[in-house]
Amino acid sequence: MVDSHVHTPLCGHAEGSPEEYLFQARKMGLRGLVFTDHSPMPSWYDPGSRMRLGELPFYLLALERVRERNPDLYVGIGLEADYHPGTEAFVAQVVRSYPFDYVLGSVHYLGAWPLDHPDHQEEYAWRDLVESTGPTSRRWNGRRGAASSTPSPTWTSPRSLGTAYRKRPFWSWPSPP
Repeated sequence: MVDSHVHTPLCGHAEGSPEEYLFQARKMGLRGLVFTDHSPMPSWYDPGSRMRLGELPFYLLALERVRERNPDLYVGIGLEADYHPGTEAFVAQVVRSYPFDYVLGSVHYLGAWPLDHPDHQEEYAWRDLVESTGPTSRRWNGRRGAASSTPSPTWTSPRSLGTAYRKRPFWSWPSPP
């Protein structure tokens, strides 16, 4: 089994190095991990919860090195690419910039509502998700099943899997040459 939704601290709400995640994956008997940090987006879109565009080359180089040093496990290099109206061309350009192994599509905001953030879960009690998403929801419901309103689990800490939204710690990978 390979976990295909793992973040690094570059996304702003995870902790631990890729090597720590791989160590934990070995302990759990996994055959690999796919790192899918939140894709860079335009500077106005949720800047505290994703890597910046200038960090993308470092992310790619660092994960390529992690892959080389860990031939016993599958190390996938991917992105979690958010859908948000008006950002499609930016996201498409980022996704085309590298031959990613995996690109996970996601929706984290419906308008201004951060639908999967723990501090805003009470809104599920009164929101109509189909009405809230408008044309986006109707497009999805016509393709490969309905969109899910349940956030997917994400490894954000190698020590406590499934813990999300931690403060961004001081952290660094070895510097590229």
